[in-house]
Amino acid sequence: MAKASIKTLVLSLIAEADEVAKQHEVYHEEYVCKANDKLYGLLSNMLAVCLDIEASGESARVVKEMRSKLKAVYNIKTQANSRMPSIVVRYIVRSSRKTAHVYGRVVDPDREVPATFTVTTVAIPAATNAVGTRILSPG
Repeated sequence: MAKASIKTLVLSLIAEADEVAKQHEVYHEEYVCKANDKLYGLLSNMLAVCLDIEASGESARVVKEMRSKLKAVYNIKTQANSRMPSIVVRYIVRSSRKTAHVYGRVVDPDREVPATFTVTTVAIPAATNAVGTRILSPG
């Protein structure tokens, strides 16, 4: 292949890659960023439910009822030694064990925050009794 045609080929492939990069930027802005905002709101609401259950003084009864309903209605089994936040998140998510596990780690009020994450306290909707909640984001 002649040098001129190789250079043209290289420039053509770079232009093609640049076009896909632009598509990725649009995708990231339109879908990923919006989805992250929605996810953070959802996680915040999950944490609010956990805090409300914890504050109620009846967490054992609530967890027992959630476990019972998960088994009877959704045919989802939970381990007897699962912590309350895990059961609450599993009850809310209802499908994916892996997703419930990851979300449960994020919303666990007793979990220590890794040093690589920033903690931001935000207001929770007035419908809850909690004053604020923590949102974890990579530092």
